[in-house]
Amino acid sequence: MQRLIISQSDADLTSHAGLGLIGRALNECTNLAADAKAISPLRSGAIGHANILSSSVALLCLGKSDFEAINGFREDPYFATALDLAQVPSEGTLRQRMDGFAEQFKPILEDATIAFLLRSKAQLTPLANGWMPLDCDVTPFDNSHTNKEGVSRIYNGVDGYAPMTAYFGAGGLRPGIGVARRQSALPERHTAVPPAGAGAGATSDRRSPPVAFGSWQRCHGEHRGG
Repeated sequence: MQRLIISQSDADLTSHAGLGLIGRALNECTNLAADAKAISPLRSGAIGHANILSSSVALLCLGKSDFEAINGFREDPYFATALDLAQVPSEGTLRQRMDGFAEQFKPILEDATIAFLLRSKAQLTPLANGWMPLDCDVTPFDNSHTNKEGVSRIYNGVDGYAPMTAYFGAGGLRPGIGVARRQSALPERHTAVPPAGAGAGATSDRRSPPVAFGSWQRCHGEHRGG
């Protein structure tokens, strides 16, 4: 049997190393920082809008949707380094800024999402009619007999969490989901994003009515035409 050598290291261990990729994506594949800076002037010494948005995006990528979660990263040097933040906002600052500038932030985040898909050359497969599918599915977690915060009764009869996952593009649908739907005899819920130039009377080949995302249509049409 091979002997294992256990030694002490000075390296910092982290459970969220993937934030390095998130920070790189935000900085190299979006115009988030420049667009956020153009929103409105801030008082001297205030945390920039880009820091606020980057922090919010990072928390969501870690599955944390509450403002309070930022408190766990204020003293974490890796969080700031990975996202290239000059300063990590406090819970109060994050909450106030996201609430106060919600309308101004929304188009910036939408454009950043589209820019990331385009610049990263994401492989998105449309349906046969040219529409882009967006499939959503709940993933139940059984956290019975635990003291985790926010645990409650979910649809399959256990106590836990039920996060929603989404798959954009025909190639992202999780194998087996169609079988599960047919076995449960539930109607298939499906939202499709129409291709650029689709008329107002365009219809989807699925049961649910299509929902058009104007920003995606606009950007997709501009780049496909160019």
